[in-house]
Amino acid sequence: MKLVYLACPYSHPDPAVREGRFHQVNQAASVLMRAGLHVFSPISHTHPILTDGGLPTGWDYWQEYDREILSACGALVVFCLEGWQRSAGVQGEMKIAEEMRIPAFLVGSCADCADIIAPQLLLLLHGPDAAGDCIADEARVLERRAERLRERAEEVLDNEVQKGAR
Repeated sequence: MKLVYLACPYSHPDPAVREGRFHQVNQAASVLMRAGLHVFSPISHTHPILTDGGLPTGWDYWQEYDREILSACGALVVFCLEGWQRSAGVQGEMKIAEEMRIPAFLVGSCADCADIIAPQLLLLLHGPDAAGDCIADEARVLERRAERLRERAEEVLDNEVQKGAR
């Protein structure tokens, strides 16, 4: 089974920003894992080691480590938190994935992880049976959303009709 490599920007002079990015990418990883994917996030998996062990945060230090992990992955997902386009690490991970011919996906939110990326990754990495379960779940969610929207539209219409009858 191939891993999904979940990248996001990390390095920042403010430790609170790094900590926030750590928690955000953990949430995205959990969404993908709930969908049935095996996820490796260098930030999720190494932030505690880095902070407790006093390791460097820069790409120069982590490049070879990340290259090795990427070689075991079937896809790269870039969680596009603020700064991802300027992040030496994210740009380096994308370049390595391209060199290794690993498909890359950009995602902007946890909702996109669940609604858009997870079904695509399941299909890519595990075939139509795995993707079918995820897609069927998503179809049920969309049906519930559509029903709520219909109900809300009926409420608005009823209110407008009542206003007009007065």
